[in-house]
Amino acid sequence: QFLYFIGGGDAMSAADFLNEIHTKCVDHVRDVLEHVNTVSYITGVLEQLGRPFTADNVKCVPSREAIASGRAAVGAVPAGDTSIASTVPNMTEAGYMWTDTTIARRGDIVLHEDQLRTREDIERSLRHELIHAFDDARGYVEPTNCYHHACSEIRAARLSGDCFVSQEVKRGNIDLFSGRSC
Repeated sequence: QFLYFIGGGDAMSAADFLNEIHTKCVDHVRDVLEHVNTVSYITGVLEQLGRPFTADNVKCVPSREAIASGRAAVGAVPAGDTSIASTVPNMTEAGYMWTDTTIARRGDIVLHEDQLRTREDIERSLRHELIHAFDDARGYVEPTNCYHHACSEIRAARLSGDCFVSQEVKRGNIDLFSGRSC
């Protein structure tokens, strides 16, 4: 059994550490949905469109890599259970579910809890994915049409803050000294 050292040197088991990651993800989601004005605005509009969106529509799950390696968070998937790895959506951080899957229904948002560690990461991802939810609720996106997906991705990136200069600098897409842009 591995021990993880947190902050001031406190040790915890791997299971406790992974369960803490899951719990933090769930807590951050609830906090963002409750306290972030832009997120509250989008969820309010979704409700007006007949698609109420709550914390129950957000699934904090480990990534395929975490499940396959046996590092799955205890709260979501039993550690070492690699049988469901292929049912977890294959994405880097988060995704809007355009269709029903084994772990989420159409209209849900899946967050990979091992990829999104901070409240800021979860807030940005929720804003992005809620733009997809809005596009879906309006009925303008055909899930199998690549052009529709591309348009929704551009809108989500632009409206969620993904394209803010600070985000692009963090990703290394902008070098303020050479003038390279994203």
